[in-house]
Amino acid sequence: MRLLVLSDFRGTFLYVNGLAKKFEVDAVVHSGDFGFFDDNSVDDMPEHYLNLHITRSRLPEETQLELMRLAPEDRRRIIRDGLVLSELPDLLSGDGALEVPVYTNWGAFEDPRVIAKFRGGEYAVENLHLLDEASVHKLEGLLLFGIGGGVHRDDRLLCAPTGDAVGDVHASLAQYGRLVESVAAAGDEISPRVLVCSTARRVDPLQLRLAVCCRANLLVGSNTGEPCGMVWNESAVRDLRETLGAASVRIRQLHQLSGDPPDQPGRLGNRAVLEMLGGVVGRNRVSSRLEVEPTWYQDMITYLPEEALSGYAIIETGPGRLGLELNIWSMRSPDI
Repeated sequence: MRLLVLSDFRGTFLYVNGLAKKFEVDAVVHSGDFGFFDDNSVDDMPEHYLNLHITRSRLPEETQLELMRLAPEDRRRIIRDGLVLSELPDLLSGDGALEVPVYTNWGAFEDPRVIAKFRGGEYAVENLHLLDEASVHKLEGLLLFGIGGGVHRDDRLLCAPTGDAVGDVHASLAQYGRLVESVAAAGDEISPRVLVCSTARRVDPLQLRLAVCCRANLLVGSNTGEPCGMVWNESAVRDLRETLGAASVRIRQLHQLSGDPPDQPGRLGNRAVLEMLGGVVGRNRVSSRLEVEPTWYQDMITYLPEEALSGYAIIETGPGRLGLELNIWSMRSPDI
């Protein structure tokens, strides 16, 4: 099976049909800001996120500057009438279509109400599949799962998922716990396993721990603003103590803030999830006289893509194996 891996469509994704044909893939895996906006999102988007949408757009720089000089309501009107936030309304109305299956999580810059409508079944698009804590996708020779939203270094991880503000969608510890349960319920027979997460400037230590708990072979993040995509193995670039220490600090901080609501019987609460994430350190140790690093530290690969229009990767699977081909369309020259 061949999968095209892309990041940060940011609402412009109908061109993916041509890419799927060009690279002869069976499906597309997307991570990061997908473009979960509908026709009402622009009216409730805070001004600073509205400005961010303009500066992130593919409009000429001169046009962007002209828009930024306008009064806020004029900018909002122009976006509503012409500079649409997303092509998603075309998919919802049937004016556009995805010709291959697209599996996506969501990023931080989304409308949480639109995400909730997809998760609740009010919105649906043929061939569009969400990667969230309640779904695990058994593909040909591959187990695919994921979680969306930003990971913040404050107490938002302890709150209800997604949040309420347009443009500021976050993940939660409760979602982490549910995803681990969903993956465990899928059984052990399918390997390799791919976890898709939304990343900011780097992979968060808790996302790495989540990947370990889910026994992922490949962790796919989203665009971090770097000039090109990156692939690495933790043991090749970072000392084990540094990797574990960063996660332990985060877990201790969240332990001090966390509390379990009493009305969630049968669900992993915040403290239980933290105990689970903190308990992976000693698992799967290699029985070798020369090597004492955990096998997850040696074997798991992390891939951070660039923006969708700047590069891509191809995942190719076979019985018990996974291949990753990285392609870069553009690379900025370094500032010297």
